[in-house]
Order: sequence, then C-alpha cells, then structure tokens
Amino acid sequence: IQKALVEAQDGDRIVVQAGVYGEPLAFEKSVEVAAEGTGEVVVETVERPAVEVDDVGVLLVGITLRTRKPKGKKEASNAVHSSGGFLRMERCSITAAKCGIYLMNEDAEVHLDRSRVISCGSVGAIMDGGVLVAQDSVFENNGGANLQIAGESRALVQRTTASGSPGTGLHAHADADVQIEGCDVSENAGGGILVRD
Repeated sequence: IQKALVEAQDGDRIVVQAGVYGEPLAFEKSVEVAAEGTGEVVVETVERPAVEVDDVGVLLVGITLRTRKPKGKKEASNAVHSSGGFLRMERCSITAAKCGIYLMNEDAEVHLDRSRVISCGSVGAIMDGGVLVAQDSVFENNGGANLQIAGESRALVQRTTASGSPGTGLHAHADADVQIEGCDVSENAGGGILVRD
C-alpha cells in the first residue's frame, strides 16, 4: 500500500485487496484508500503507528488498523497519529496496543463515520488540540477513557457509543469545546462524562 501512496497523485483513489499488510501508512498526498469488496483489509504494525497524517487530506474506507506492542518493550504505538491535515474514516475499525487515535495539535482534524475504536491498551482517542467529529461510531473496552479531550480541542460526538472502559466514557478538560448529541455513554467504571479544570 505504501508504494501505491508514494506513486499516487493528489486526489487519487487506491483500492486495496483483502489481506493483512504489515506496513505503516505515511500520507504525504491527499488520497483515498478503500477496501475492495467485502474482504477485510488489515494494516498491522508493531513499531510505528498504522496511519500517520500531516498537512494532507485523507479518506480511509473499510480499513482495519491494528498495532501491537513490540516484544520485550514497554512502549507501544498509537494506531492513528495526526499532527495536522484532515483524516476521514468511514466503516473503519481500530485496535491498538496504546491509543487508538492521537490528535497532537490544533491543525489536526479527524472525522469518524460508522467506525469502531475498540480494545485499545490506553485511551480510545486522545486530543491535545484539533477537531474530532465522531458520528454513528463506537468506542468500547479501551484501557483508559474512551475519549479524552484536552486543552482547547473541539469535539462533536453524535449517535456514538462510549462504553466498557475502566476509566470514563468521555473525559474533557474545561477549556475544551465538546458537543454530545444522542449518544450512549454507559457502563464505564470511572463514570460517564467527566469535565475537569
């Protein structure tokens, strides 16, 4: 897949056959990557995030992202690392040894549509800035909070489930701008929604 990304032009659509791809995807062009047909397309990495986005526009459709912890090491990678640009994920699934989605600054924007962030080792999604829009999606059984929204981040969460976490369903800092509409935030051991200074 990475070879196709290197050869692609802005605006191209890359269709991927079913299979497991043991390579990280670093996006430097604005492209779409979509699973072909009904077979599962899995991008699985150990040392690096499965997807890295910076200053481009990316659409992922029907892709499963997984990261595993390296043997003998304490640190693991996030599945999605966004330091800028725009990432839209439709009908995708994320499982990570560490964090599912990490937005690291105000220039990062991630949209989830009918996607799942499940069984991540720490937080389902953590924001240190930027924008997260989650619609008709599921955050479930993540090791910390299902969603953690820090600083001056902005989040719109609609018709989404956040459940089964040993932490909170949604943990927001007081400076964050968060809208929650029509969501099921339940069965989280640390509580449903926590807003903290």
